Amino acid sequence: MNLSIFRAIIAIAAVFQLASCKSDSTSTGGSTQPAANGANGVVRQAIYVGNTLFVAGDFDSIGGVWIRGVGMWDGAKWANVGSPLPVFTRSSIDALTTDSTNLYVAGQFGSTIGSENLSMIARWDGSQWHHMDNSVFTFGGSNYPRALTFDDGILNAYNGVGTIEQYDGKVWTASTIYAVNPFLSMIASGGRLYAVMGYNETNPYLWVSDSHNWAKQGGAFGTSSPDGPGVQIVARGTDVFAAGDFGQIGSTVLSSYGIAHWNGSQWSSVGMLTGTVKATAIAMDQTGVVYVAQPGKLLKYDGTSWSQVATTAGGFGNQGLIHTIAISSGHIAIGGEFTSVNGATANYVAILQ
Repeated sequence: MNLSIFRAIIAIAAVFQLASCKSDSTSTGGSTQPAANGANGVVRQAIYVGNTLFVAGDFDSIGGVWIRGVGMWDGAKWANVGSPLPVFTRSSIDALTTDSTNLYVAGQFGSTIGSENLSMIARWDGSQWHHMDNSVFTFGGSNYPRALTFDDGILNAYNGVGTIEQYDGKVWTASTIYAVNPFLSMIASGGRLYAVMGYNETNPYLWVSDSHNWAKQGGAFGTSSPDGPGVQIVARGTDVFAAGDFGQIGSTVLSSYGIAHWNGSQWSSVGMLTGTVKATAIAMDQTGVVYVAQPGKLLKYDGTSWSQVATTAGGFGNQGLIHTIAISSGHIAIGGEFTSVNGATANYVAILQ
């Protein structure tokens, strides 16, 4: 699998100045010769909208381009998302999602682009930013959108204080949910909304909503981490895959530490993985192949067995942490806290193809 990587050429640039830095990597004998590489800060979110990759994180430069907080890669070059650029600061973006046409961003940000007031939640249509109703959120407070997902044309946004707000394009409606702690992740699939969250409990559960009625599924995610299990989920139909720092769910002890499968009625292991290594990110392609990140590596599960896709190194504690995985048309984008992929220099973001 060839690796196309972006090199960050740190340059002095004027604020919001657009520049371009094309990757002219060439492949010989199955290897990649990187000519350009990465970001100057941690990449925490990545998503494809069509063939365009969007990333968000703690950076203000990617590939030598002044890009602060959110950037896009069109397959040839990095660019800002919009001109003039919205004021997205480092770490101000908590969530990205798409309806397959538009990009939606959420977090603690505020900006004005022309007549458009962008605050806490905004939509990018491929050419310009659009204001969205944010009346149900509070800028500067704890009530702001922290997780986003689409379900049958409805935008779902977790507000950080115990409610999932649902937007039909005109008005927000609060989903029937109670104060939850902790809230970890959310995804829509098969006409249902899935979330990993607690209800005044120490460890979280998988919850499922069908027609606004929430029900707890299976047992609690057990964890050996003092910071909690950090569970992320992906889904296809009624099959849900969870990844994090947990060795069992309820009474189900997993032979695949940190990775589990919910089939609609019970949790089970996903193949065999040795050791007790946490999973830090998860994604699924259109064929149902599951990709999971562990410190220092990216793995995939084809329904039968696990195989290694890539190795990473560098970053905090030299762990090569991957925080996010995005997949589209045979391309796998990874972002996180790493400085090399498969032995080649790659600062915080890379694409495998």
